[in-house]
Amino acid sequence: MESKIVLTKESSSSDLESYFRGVLELDKQRKEYPVNLDEVWQLCYAEKGKAVRALKTNFIENVDFISIAKNGKTATGGYKEVSYHLTSACLEYFVARKVRPVFEVYRKVFHCVAQGMIPSYQIEDPIERAKRWIEEEKVRQFLMLENKEQKKQLEENSKEIVALSSTITQMQPKVTYYDTILANKSTVKVSQIAQDYGMSAQAFNKLLWEHKLQRKVGKQWILYRQFLDKGYVHSEPIPIEHHDCSQTYNYLTVWTQKGRIFLYDFLKRFDVLPMIERSDSGEAHK
Repeated sequence: MESKIVLTKESSSSDLESYFRGVLELDKQRKEYPVNLDEVWQLCYAEKGKAVRALKTNFIENVDFISIAKNGKTATGGYKEVSYHLTSACLEYFVARKVRPVFEVYRKVFHCVAQGMIPSYQIEDPIERAKRWIEEEKVRQFLMLENKEQKKQLEENSKEIVALSSTITQMQPKVTYYDTILANKSTVKVSQIAQDYGMSAQAFNKLLWEHKLQRKVGKQWILYRQFLDKGYVHSEPIPIEHHDCSQTYNYLTVWTQKGRIFLYDFLKRFDVLPMIERSDSGEAHK
């Protein structure tokens, strides 16, 4: 229908009714495609492109709607613009039923006016009034069922959102711990790493020894041969001043950030996690 009315989500009931009555009149004149998509897509779609895709996906061209090329051909042979025209039945299922206030007005015009129906409360004959009430109740029940299905879908979507949020929450500690490691380019002492795991340096060194990662040579912890050339640790000299003013050195093993990530990945295989990744009930290794 080529009218001056373009329906949107803000259209009043009177505008909707006026438009639908115009479509009904064209139906009575046997106009097969009385609805111009440009006049109604804004009722339930944010973009015309989405409305066109939904129309082509869910309805049959030349049965439920037709497309008409306008403005001639372009230099490449294509048409500059296409308009889409819908049957009144397509209008009902494509647009009206998706928005309850719109469908209420549509039903009033097409299901009542078109069939010569008047509301049950205006019928004097009790039997006819009861029959009409039954018809109205069927429509109400349909709308209630439709709302229940929409509510169920919303609940399912909400559950998916909650599940996704939970997954993100579970992933966040790992990301945070990695970010903490990667943000620090310097070497760290074993006591600093042990603190991440809620352990003392002595207990953490013992844990690494139990897992065959390191052994003690003199006063220094040394990685086993298979790990020595991986860049996981450095030996840091600690100067020792003696009473005779002479100086000797002890050596302290310090971990690189690469080594820190290696420890994280290695220990995680044995369910040994840093404090930041444990649940509230998780217990720290002593």
